[in-house]
Amino acid sequence: MATFNLRPLDSKALCASVLIASGLLIGCGDLQSFGEPEETSEAPVEELGLVPRQTAAPAADQGEAPAAAPQEPVPSYAVHLSAGVGLPQTLPNGTAVGFSVDYQFRSGGLQAEAKYVWVIQRKEGDADVAVVQLSGKGTLQKFLPWRPEQGPFESYVAEVAEDGSQRAISKRVAMR
Repeated sequence: MATFNLRPLDSKALCASVLIASGLLIGCGDLQSFGEPEETSEAPVEELGLVPRQTAAPAADQGEAPAAAPQEPVPSYAVHLSAGVGLPQTLPNGTAVGFSVDYQFRSGGLQAEAKYVWVIQRKEGDADVAVVQLSGKGTLQKFLPWRPEQGPFESYVAEVAEDGSQRAISKRVAMR
């Protein structure tokens, strides 16, 4: 049965352990004063609801390295988006959010006959899908009658097939 040595942590010890774990050790006062624990208890793992960390089983042959987990292929996108901005604006007819993102096609990406859309998504409500004319690189801009609290917002560019389906050709970027 696995056991853990436990002791109550005072505020300095807790602060020190958090900061040490994160690589920071400032702002906790005199950390040398929390000293040794007065008492420890050994509690069975099951009583605490904890599960001990499992270590990887050794390879059958000592000369063999354990098999690595298969990695998903990283998709290659035709368009690179950057500098995504979603900025609330007070307009004569109410509050809106102005969106802007820079785009650049990678080599061989832009197809003259293709139809492209810029999709802006929000946490609350439907996404906005706008047909856009793209060149090799540029900036997309749009105001929407949305409120800032409907965010966070993100956007991407998609290519529209003849059947109306969309295929993302850029990564999703946060609109901050």
